[in-house]
Amino acid sequence: MEIRGTWLQYYLFRIASVALGWLPIPISYFVASVIAETIYILAVKTRNAVASNLRQVMGPYRSPQDIQVAVKGVFSTACKNYVDLLKVPFRDPAHLEEKLTISGLHHFQRALDEGRGVVLATAHFGNFDMVAQVMSQHYPGVTVLIEPLQPAPLFRLVKRLRESQGLDIRPVGIGSLKSVIHRLRRGGIAVIACDRDIGKNGLRTPFFGRVSTLPTGAADLALRTGAVLLPIFSVRHADDRWVVYIEPPISTNSATNRQEAMEHCVAQVKCAMESYIRRYPHQWVVFDPLWGDGAREG
Repeated sequence: MEIRGTWLQYYLFRIASVALGWLPIPISYFVASVIAETIYILAVKTRNAVASNLRQVMGPYRSPQDIQVAVKGVFSTACKNYVDLLKVPFRDPAHLEEKLTISGLHHFQRALDEGRGVVLATAHFGNFDMVAQVMSQHYPGVTVLIEPLQPAPLFRLVKRLRESQGLDIRPVGIGSLKSVIHRLRRGGIAVIACDRDIGKNGLRTPFFGRVSTLPTGAADLALRTGAVLLPIFSVRHADDRWVVYIEPPISTNSATNRQEAMEHCVAQVKCAMESYIRRYPHQWVVFDPLWGDGAREG
């Protein structure tokens, strides 16, 4: 889930945390759907950016109507994700677990058994917040690396919500890197999104057939620590249940040097992201144009 930081959003988030936190889930989701539709209509620049991204994902032959439905789905997914985040402190993790189905759990368990640490590579897709909340109940010490938010009070608020059930939330950056590396070398678990190059220092590579820049954080952590690198994605279904897909581990054994290993890891994670985003484009909650200035489109 992507959260854009402004003072206005901070105050709106504070208000929403009080107004929606105690409402029943169905009512909260209904409110979220109304808000999503309103934002879709009013936020023209953001709507155009999402449409530009999804046009690249879905291909040039998809109709404008198909693109529009998918774009509306992105706004709906994001607003429901916000509701889920606001309700984290009030929800029983056991109840959340009942709403999850996990495919490929054996890949994760086998990686844990190796004792080398696990890097879970995901995307701003579905709602990994809820999956991480459930995971933290069974595997203490799960660290999720997220984009630093401004203003600082907004970051603290989001961090407090996400950590209320035991997760460890760290901003992506040098300061967090040492701690995460230490935890991985002791068999820990780190989660990091791989679809937005917020540091502007990633690897240029074709993404959905057009060159973009993808972050190398997940690959770098795995290569530095020897941790197992696992792609993982959550998909929200129409009944608001989630299916979590854990893909087989990405191997670096065939690489002849670190750069080749890095490129191989990024390429394999990219392929996994493309597969899920292409199948469920309405759940890819990225609001910045990844290929050119899509926000200027009509």
